[in-house]
Amino acid sequence: VLSCVGKNGHIMGPHSYEVFATLYHLDKQLDEFMGWIQKTVGLDNTLFVLTADHGISTIPELVHGQGLKRAHRINEKEILNDLNSILYHHQHADQESGCSLKGPNIHIPHSAYTNDTQLTMQSRKIKNFLIQQPYIKNAWTFDELSNAPYPPSTIEGFFKEQLFPGRSGNVILQVYPNCLITDTNFGASHDTPYN
Repeated sequence: VLSCVGKNGHIMGPHSYEVFATLYHLDKQLDEFMGWIQKTVGLDNTLFVLTADHGISTIPELVHGQGLKRAHRINEKEILNDLNSILYHHQHADQESGCSLKGPNIHIPHSAYTNDTQLTMQSRKIKNFLIQQPYIKNAWTFDELSNAPYPPSTIEGFFKEQLFPGRSGNVILQVYPNCLITDTNFGASHDTPYN
């Protein structure tokens, strides 16, 4: 398994010289390996399978500097503090009682509410806050997204197809292209629905 591109991509971004250098050396290693296989067992006795698992997002600060002004790094802790302030009227809910964010899913702790109506109202509050943010393209409550008429093979349709009761968040968000919600102040991530 040759998996050296991911580490450089995470730290330096997919368009960095470091990633290009890594690809150059990876290509050379594959060439040497395939040449050795050809000499050792012959190509008629060989099947090469090359796969890739995923890409990586651009670094928001770099593309922002190149003119894409909407590109933005969103601090995960700050957004959670904002959401917890909306729900609990204070800035710092402890981790047990506060919202959590996993990918595009915002989870509201069910134990904080006595019935589903309260939970639905709080989900709508969070959704309404999120859609006012300049880096959020869409936000849905779980029920809104599950009932939305999005066609398959669209980004919104992919969000809908990923819904799973009990695992998906109470609110699901979609950032704009080149925006990244992260707990670090550097590098890139896989957390983007865009090419």
